[in-house]
Amino acid sequence: MRSDSLSTRDCRYCSAVSQASGETPIGTAGSLDHWIAIALPQPRPRQLWAARPLLAPLEQLPKAIAIRRGQRLRLVAISSDRNDYNPDRVRVLHYYRPEGPFAEFNRSEYLLPETEVVSLVRSILSNPQARSPFQHYCQKAGKGMRDLFVCTHTRHDLACGRYGTPLFRLLYRKYNHLDRLRVWQSSHFGGHRFAPTLMDFPSGHCWGHLNSDRLEEVLETLVERQGECQILKPFYRGWAGTHKFGQLLESELWMQTGWDWLSYRRSARVVQPNLSGLRAFLWQALRIVPGRRALNGRDALAMAARQAEVRLDYNRPDGKAESCRARIEVCGQVATMARSDTDERVVLPQYRVSILSDTEPLAGSDSRDRA
Repeated sequence: MRSDSLSTRDCRYCSAVSQASGETPIGTAGSLDHWIAIALPQPRPRQLWAARPLLAPLEQLPKAIAIRRGQRLRLVAISSDRNDYNPDRVRVLHYYRPEGPFAEFNRSEYLLPETEVVSLVRSILSNPQARSPFQHYCQKAGKGMRDLFVCTHTRHDLACGRYGTPLFRLLYRKYNHLDRLRVWQSSHFGGHRFAPTLMDFPSGHCWGHLNSDRLEEVLETLVERQGECQILKPFYRGWAGTHKFGQLLESELWMQTGWDWLSYRRSARVVQPNLSGLRAFLWQALRIVPGRRALNGRDALAMAARQAEVRLDYNRPDGKAESCRARIEVCGQVATMARSDTDERVVLPQYRVSILSDTEPLAGSDSRDRA
């Protein structure tokens, strides 16, 4: 969508302004340790969990888990097209990060009474690998099950409903019948400037601006994972297995490698951000501090840099280990709308990726540096 084709009606939607401004979505997916989706009836109030007394304690969980364990949690409410809610059989989907480099998030699924949902969530967050006291509610999902989540949360931002709802209906009608694929409408999971937005699990790929003139072709490629993956690049927000700079490099390597890339176990780290003063001192100091909170602190400092050297290590299915270094740097900026139906504007950096080298992995590299 070009700025000269932006209609007066579309000007009220932040995602239409973002697309017309030429803002690229890559690097905006956000990094996740846990994605928990809870099937609840529509409509979706803006204060999602506070509106349901049984689930109100969930509202503070993402902040609490970040402070106590340094983990990043996204909680969403979902529903199918049928909106067939049953308070005695609430579906809960949990996708979580494996240890070390990975290609897909781990997955578990439960059906249980709404009265026990909060206790379940607290239990699986404490140790996803442990045998849960809620094991009898666990559902066996066949190997290869895939979930597509489309944000349709109008009360969070008008663009999510305006563009997300038609995308959900199209995907549901065309693909929900496929074996081992489910399509859900979801509450907000970030990035309303890129509506319609989509999360694809267990791969952890995030998509935006999915309202192209070539939408049918784009969706066919995205869902079937066949054809030229380059067609997807303008819509790719990034892989939720790493941070912003890692997402920028990961995107380049995927487009160069093709579909085989999706089976590569991978991890990325910032080798050297171009920081100065206190930020540079803190980034270096945190290198010797163990734990996820220190790692997240280093990432947060690095993401403020206008230039950084990034390393992405990956393992091919045949076991061969390789890595790639790249320089990520700001190459321009765009002015766009922060939220729909407001006059608030933001100026945002755009980035360039320059591949520096393909190398063998460093012996004894510190896994705490990986995200």
